[in-house]
Amino acid sequence: MKLKRDKYLLEDEFKRLLYAARTRPHQNAKRDLAMLAVGGLCGLRAIEIVGIRHGDLDRLDEKVLRVRTAKRRKVQYDDVAAPPNVVAVVKQYVRSLPASQRNPWDRLFPLTTRQAGRAFKIYARIAGLNARYSIHSLRHFRGIVAYQSEKDINFARESLRHASLASTQVYVHTVDMLKKGAALDVDADLTMG
Repeated sequence: MKLKRDKYLLEDEFKRLLYAARTRPHQNAKRDLAMLAVGGLCGLRAIEIVGIRHGDLDRLDEKVLRVRTAKRRKVQYDDVAAPPNVVAVVKQYVRSLPASQRNPWDRLFPLTTRQAGRAFKIYARIAGLNARYSIHSLRHFRGIVAYQSEKDINFARESLRHASLASTQVYVHTVDMLKKGAALDVDADLTMG
């Protein structure tokens, strides 16, 4: 099985992507940085990223993000672990919003999935990344990191909230193909400059 390098965002590329978002002077830079961090470090799908509401952040201090998922055609909620650097960047973004935009029912990232994908593409281009990467590459990044850090396919499966272990098996193969001996270190600097 050949590794499809146009899908799997690696650690150095993810850091370059975040750097591009942190350093680009833009009115939505804090939003975009938070969106990229949530996508890559929490392993969310694009629809889950844009579906987060301010009310879903009520357990953020406990490092938990509540995420709406569509399982078996009905809306359910999953609790997703949020690393400390994600918690910090999301809080920084929320503090930058006017009070009128912090209604519990308002979406945290008021974008469509297509707009979120376009924002990802802009930062990917600035970071000099493969043009074939998509916003879903952030989820693949999380899958690689989850498997690489624990060498446990069940941990990666739970981290990505896959229903089937077969869906997660691709990350085992990807990590093996990358032949990295050391765990990926995702201690990315998310502070705005």
